[in-house]
Amino acid sequence: MERVSKYGCVATAIGIAVAASCATLNAAPGDEGRPSHTCELQSISAHIRQAAAAASESLVSVYTMRGPHETPAWRALEASRHEFPGGETHENGADYRRDDQGSGIILNQNGWVLTCHHVTASADVVFVVLADGTRHEPVEIRSDPSTDIALLRIATDERLQTAKLGESSHLEVGDWVVSLSNPYQLDRTVTTGVISATSRRLPGSSYSFLQSDAASSPGSSGGPLMNLHGEVVGIMAGGFGAAAEFPGVSLAIPIDTANQVVDRLLASVTARRPHVGLATKMLSPDISSRLGISTETGLYVEEVTKASAADDAGIEVGDIITRVQGNAVDQSFRMDDVLAAVDFAETLPVELIRRGKPRSLNVTLTKSAHTGQNTKLTEAPSRDIDAEFYDHRCEIGVSALEPSLRAALRVPPDTNGVIISDVPIKGRAYKEGIAEGMVVTRVNDREIHDLNDFESAVRDVADNLPILMLVKSGSHSHLVVFEDSR
Repeated sequence: MERVSKYGCVATAIGIAVAASCATLNAAPGDEGRPSHTCELQSISAHIRQAAAAASESLVSVYTMRGPHETPAWRALEASRHEFPGGETHENGADYRRDDQGSGIILNQNGWVLTCHHVTASADVVFVVLADGTRHEPVEIRSDPSTDIALLRIATDERLQTAKLGESSHLEVGDWVVSLSNPYQLDRTVTTGVISATSRRLPGSSYSFLQSDAASSPGSSGGPLMNLHGEVVGIMAGGFGAAAEFPGVSLAIPIDTANQVVDRLLASVTARRPHVGLATKMLSPDISSRLGISTETGLYVEEVTKASAADDAGIEVGDIITRVQGNAVDQSFRMDDVLAAVDFAETLPVELIRRGKPRSLNVTLTKSAHTGQNTKLTEAPSRDIDAEFYDHRCEIGVSALEPSLRAALRVPPDTNGVIISDVPIKGRAYKEGIAEGMVVTRVNDREIHDLNDFESAVRDVADNLPILMLVKSGSHSHLVVFEDSR
């Protein structure tokens, strides 16, 4: 859902300029001889700084790793060996899944972090990086795909700085908001804007979004959208617009919606939320009146999910819902609010109009899927090893850098070492970012020329000492540290 843009700050700049020019019309010198609009803008700036500072320590980065870790050259080689077009699929038939990064906020001292479900979805490994730079692997993940909410629990003895939550129901169009996130791995990036819509519906979504022009970029998802008091009023969910651009439409999950889901998820990993299985569109009062609808407006049924509660109750595409549980459908009606107040297996009375005739149906609510999983693995899963030598401490397999392999991978002629040919998913080397196709050139203080060098070098490192591994990918080298080699 996220879109990148070079226009991210333009709307804010225009907004400030317009505010300044309008205020100038009635400007009067302040106590210090400055126009009053200057003082007002400085006051807004102060609020923005305070809001960003208030949430800064509760902001985290969320890193995800998905699928095999391979250099592009190694992936192309494997593709040619197995006839995978473009190297984008693998032996298990799965699509090539890329690593990703998002943001999140610390909810409480129990270590729960709030982020977006799409940030962690289908991830093999997830890391949470706190404001102080410490990295934690969550011991538990609970998520609700239907509302794009995910909770990650980290285990730490450190006192955590938690975010201050507000209420999204108090927001109005035109209110100033501040977003805080780590896009492109740029720590604590602050953007500002105004609320453009408080209940923006998108096709296929079961809930409404907050819309603002506070910039959203890759990595922003899961970050807080705040009011000028530093209270979180939304969770950034991405941008909306043309590919590779951010045209000023940023979406956030209202914090009131997020709180409802969080409460259910924290109550139990198997928690569920009522699910109807409808996609609807609010009709305008004018259209409703012309259709002869007795209420102010109605919900036009655009889609009915097969085998859902709505489908079982007999609701059809084209029906116009006028009342739900006795509540007339008007411009303030929110199905989310109705569902938040009911229990599972409860019957929901629905009044509707079908082909001009009124009908009454009873919808027996079902449970939508929440997911829960334990992501803390102490060892990589058992599998066949595709390497000439495998080190179980670092969980990495290496093979000889034969001339034919060197040529196929375009390894520079002056590079000596062993090729990394096996990096098990979820293993220690995988979690450190090592990829198949990299070359190990040094282990601790020893240069590596062949398999014998590598085997003896890792074997000679005492269990209580770290292993420092210098690896090379293309023309670039970087150091990987296995702090505890046991």
